[in-house]
Amino acid sequence: MKIKRLSKENLYWWLQESPDWFIALLLSLAFPPFPFPFLLFFALVPLWYRWYQGVHLRKFPWKKLYMPLLLWNLFCCYWLMLTALSASSFTEVLINFSAGAAAVVLNPLLMLLPWYLAFLIAKWQNILLGTLTLPFFYIAFEYLHLHWELAWPWLTLGNAFSTMPWWIQFIEFTGTLGISLWIWIINLLLIAFLQTRKKRFFYAFIVFIILPLSSYAFVHLHPPIKKWLKVRIVQPNIDPYQKFEVLTPEEQIQRIVRLATQKPLDSVDLILLPETAIPTAIPTYVFQDSTHPLLKELYGLKKCILSGVTEVRIYYQKPSSPSARRYRDYWYEITNAAVVLRSPYFRVYQKAKLVPLVERIPYLEYLSFLKDFYIDLGGALGNLGKPDSLFNLYLCDGALVAPLICYESVFGDYVRQFVKKGAVLLAVMTNDGWWKQSSGYIQHAFYARLRAIETRRYVIRSANTGTSLAIAPDGTFLHKTAYGVPDVFDVRVGLSDFQTFYVRYGDYIGKLSYYISGIVLVVSLLLGRWFKRWNV
Repeated sequence: MKIKRLSKENLYWWLQESPDWFIALLLSLAFPPFPFPFLLFFALVPLWYRWYQGVHLRKFPWKKLYMPLLLWNLFCCYWLMLTALSASSFTEVLINFSAGAAAVVLNPLLMLLPWYLAFLIAKWQNILLGTLTLPFFYIAFEYLHLHWELAWPWLTLGNAFSTMPWWIQFIEFTGTLGISLWIWIINLLLIAFLQTRKKRFFYAFIVFIILPLSSYAFVHLHPPIKKWLKVRIVQPNIDPYQKFEVLTPEEQIQRIVRLATQKPLDSVDLILLPETAIPTAIPTYVFQDSTHPLLKELYGLKKCILSGVTEVRIYYQKPSSPSARRYRDYWYEITNAAVVLRSPYFRVYQKAKLVPLVERIPYLEYLSFLKDFYIDLGGALGNLGKPDSLFNLYLCDGALVAPLICYESVFGDYVRQFVKKGAVLLAVMTNDGWWKQSSGYIQHAFYARLRAIETRRYVIRSANTGTSLAIAPDGTFLHKTAYGVPDVFDVRVGLSDFQTFYVRYGDYIGKLSYYISGIVLVVSLLLGRWFKRWNV
């Protein structure tokens, strides 16, 4: 198969010989806050042409692939370096900026791996097999990037369509990785058309773009809502970098109470507060004490309250957790947690998907010598603890809610496990002020739409600083607050115990891609050696 050379005046030239910045622009404009996800229908084509030229020369073109991927990561995730703006010393500036820059530089290197594996298949076998297996390698990479402790799934291709939920209702069957597969199929059909000029590939290209629109019909086929709740969502807007410098913990709680009581609470069933809304580290058992100085005003509201908290877990014997620290004759561990105040079924949920380096050193149990290293974002407390198991929290009426803290809402397979265990509502508690008024908080908010569609659950989201939301099961925003302002609003949400195909079976597309990739690699390697041995 030969590349058909095109003149620069031809529109197709931009897909074959386009510069790095153009490819990166196509990829970046497809992601929030920009509403152009359809650019991904052809954004991978110029990368494929660069990859093919490397196969033709028998040399992997890592530089030609790396540069547009690097620019894509920079354009979309530049905000990772903005933590340096609020650092209190030059040393902190260097550490915070370097951490963000490292993610931007290293992530595109990981993205090269599926391209390199497909290159090996093309080199060992043929270009057609290498091309056909490239989507499986790439989706396997996205799947693995969701399931290790250096996880950074922010640029999963499917996330781009969070700006157009009406187009991707089918993810209740496939999950977000199904969007990634759909995008790859469309790009391969376009490549086939450009190479052969056969109309059947162009028609198939159009059909695959339009076909998912039919999945919107499934939105109204689910069982009816069993119960409705009126939820009050509070956005206190407390600067996370000055959380303990401007306001005391008591004053922060007072601000929350003032916002929550702006309107009568008579008809409110649940109050949702953001991540670490109760800011002081408190031992687990204290959250049940309605007379505690920091909690008595919240208990005084006499309403069911779901809040983010900072928890201290106390151990009187040395625990196995590497994040536990010794103090005199006991050990303690800090967790980023959530709790339902006034629930008769008291339990504290600990955040499991911790932000690498910021909240915990990846694989700390093997790197215990790094226990005292962490990136300080406005008073971080070191390497945080992780839970022993995944569980829902009981609301005051006994309904189960999935307590998703910040980063956790990006992980579809993780979220659907809460629903499989009975969650009838998804509640996101976050603090998006770390990254200032940037693309980061917008992307984070939009990605929650995907969880609503995958699970067909209402999503309520309280952000300390960022965007607080309520999302319907079809991904529609019911309410959306502005950045940087204290706010409060009421929303009516439905509870349902319906389980989607995706909730029942998870990321099967990612698992199949992983197994297919492994089988193709092993078989190609063995066949290559066999042919070489027998001079076939």
